[in-house]
Amino acid sequence: MSKEKIFCFPYAGGSSTLYEGNFSGLKEVFDVIPLDYSGHGTKFGLPLHETMEALIEEAYQETKEKLSKDESYCLLGYSMGSVVAYEIACRLRTEGYRTPKRMFLFSMQAPRRIPEEEWLHQLSQDDFLKEMVSMGGIDEELLADPLMMKVFFPIIRMDFRIFELYDGVRHEMLDTDALILYSEEDIRTERIHGWDEVIARTEYLCYPGGHFFVYEHCDEAVGEILKRR
Repeated sequence: MSKEKIFCFPYAGGSSTLYEGNFSGLKEVFDVIPLDYSGHGTKFGLPLHETMEALIEEAYQETKEKLSKDESYCLLGYSMGSVVAYEIACRLRTEGYRTPKRMFLFSMQAPRRIPEEEWLHQLSQDDFLKEMVSMGGIDEELLADPLMMKVFFPIIRMDFRIFELYDGVRHEMLDTDALILYSEEDIRTERIHGWDEVIARTEYLCYPGGHFFVYEHCDEAVGEILKRR
């Protein structure tokens, strides 16, 4: 019997390596399909997307190619990848595919228009890097390597730019179950519960550790996912 597919979408500046490493325990029960956005990971060197709509379209087409219309599947997203997962679920349903059996969404509130005062992509390079370090998204060792910064900084900044400029307002209710994993040090509890407005059945798990809490609690998070498959 073949395993159920789980499509996995990375955070801004991230790649499929997150799911090949930290989330490898999912392979016990799932056919794990981690996807890269253009210019990231296995697609490094390809042009970066200049709009969120184009990034979502690429991820949608790649997901659709690997899925039959009557097939059961799950979606997993981390941070920006959670919004990508939600948008793809809505599009698949519109195209006659099944609604995902379950969604697993990390470190992101429900899709919304991000106010300009919250934008990070307009900060100076130094201030932007300070924000990334405080979130845990950039290792201090990477900052000390000028070549690596020259390669990866534009990718991270472009992802933040297109995500922060994205309209992000969608009010389609998905008739499915979702497990939302987050840290209150990163997102306030009252804001994270916005997922209740777009997903029929939601469950929330709060962890210590900020935006990238999963690096310290990945085994626990994977265990929670496996319990709900």
